[in-house]
Parts: sequence; structure tokens; C-alpha cells
Amino acid sequence: MLPNELPAFQSHVHALLADGNTRQAVADLLAWTKNHPSGWHRETLLLSADFEKMSRDESRGILSFEQVNLNRSQINDRLLQLTDRLGDAPPSAASYFFKKHWGKVAAVPVALGILASVAEISGYNVASFFEKEPLPIVQPDTLNKPTQAIEQTTHGNQSPAVKTESGDVNIQYDGDDWEKAAEKKPKK
Repeated sequence: MLPNELPAFQSHVHALLADGNTRQAVADLLAWTKNHPSGWHRETLLLSADFEKMSRDESRGILSFEQVNLNRSQINDRLLQLTDRLGDAPPSAASYFFKKHWGKVAAVPVALGILASVAEISGYNVASFFEKEPLPIVQPDTLNKPTQAIEQTTHGNQSPAVKTESGDVNIQYDGDDWEKAAEKKPKK
């Protein structure tokens, strides 16, 4: 029969752990938290699952003697801490999530900071990754006409090359104007 009062129950669990009876301490804590709705039953279930997994791994020979002793010590420590906190308010789901996943939560801003730094060093900024370039609007009546030049550069033999709105590159030879150049362009 388990003690009904909290201080007596805490002493009971401490005595079980002092005798090396972790399995019975976990079982009694599970029964007590189930019968005394304090909100600690979930954490006790997780502790019990960890203990059972360690016991299965130990019986299968998956864990070394040192690993078993380390895991058992960690579970005993968690049992003591949980037993001592039974009178306190239980943790909220958010605090439990943060406690369990704090490393992952902290890694997100760090990773974003690194990406932003690399982008700034390379000449970009973070906003440029989210900007979309508008697609050019091509009207049906302008498909067969030469388009206006957007930029003019020279390459190779220093002939002026002109990139048009459609992405084509036109080269103007011998000072021809664009209408004459379009007439000389071979038809496909």
C-alpha cells in the first residue's frame, strides 16, 4: 500500500532508490501520480518508458555495463527530482517542449544569421532572395518587329551587342541602324 500523503510518499521513493530498487520506485511513482491528479503523470510516463527501454537494451546486450550504470544513475536522478517536485505546479506543454528541444529552437536563428551574413558578404541581401523578377509581357503585334534595346555592351571584336527585352542578343555591324539590321537578319 502506497502512502497517501506527499511527504510520506517522497520518503518511500527515496528509500526504494537507496535500496537500489529503481523498477519498484518507477512503478510506485506511476501509480501515485495516476491516483493523485497533479499533472505529473505524463512526465512519469516518459521516465518509465526510458527506464523500460534501458532495461530491454541491457537484457539484449546492446548497452555496455558502463552505459547501463550511467543510464540508471540518470534515471534515478530524474526520479529524485520528480519526486521532490510533486508538490509544485506541473510544467506546461510549452515549457516541456522547449526543455526537450531547446537546441533545435536555438539553431534556427543562428542558421538564419549565418545565411544572412554569407549573403551580405557575397553582395546580396536577404530581401533579394524573396524578390521575384517580373516576366516580360510580349504583345502579339510586336513579335515580328525588332524590340528596343535594354542594355548595350561590347565583347569580342568590340562590336556593340544589344540585349533585347526578349533576351535575344542583336549585334549591330558597320553602324547600321536597327531596322536595317533586322532586314539583314536571316529568317528562321
